[in-house]
Amino acid sequence: MRKTLLRISLIGIAVAVGSLLAESKQLAQPKPGIITGVVADTSKATIPGVTITLTNSETNSELKTITNESGQYRFETRTGPYKVTAYLCGFETATFSDVRIEEGKDVRINFTLNIGPSNPPCTPLRRASASLLDQ
Repeated sequence: MRKTLLRISLIGIAVAVGSLLAESKQLAQPKPGIITGVVADTSKATIPGVTITLTNSETNSELKTITNESGQYRFETRTGPYKVTAYLCGFETATFSDVRIEEGKDVRINFTLNIGPSNPPCTPLRRASASLLDQ
């Protein structure tokens, strides 16, 4: 009976220590920084379908997303310095450089896009030729 109680106690202690270790490991993990914003034109109308590129200035790694029907975007990412770019054919490309993302903090970057030539230039869609449709 004593051996059984001792085993149960040891198992209970092991479970408690394991839970504490798992919890401390979760607490030690860095929380991502969050960057959000809205893209609008000069009349303040929001623009859906804009490609937003988040580029880490140290590693040149990129994340991309597209604004939703309300012109909103969101990224969760590691801390560090970033460049944020908004691109849509028919509008001038806009960029914010030196955006600093910090652990667990929210950063809001709103874009106002002007109508004009985009960089890179737009690639027009070509119509399919009749011969391709007949195949």
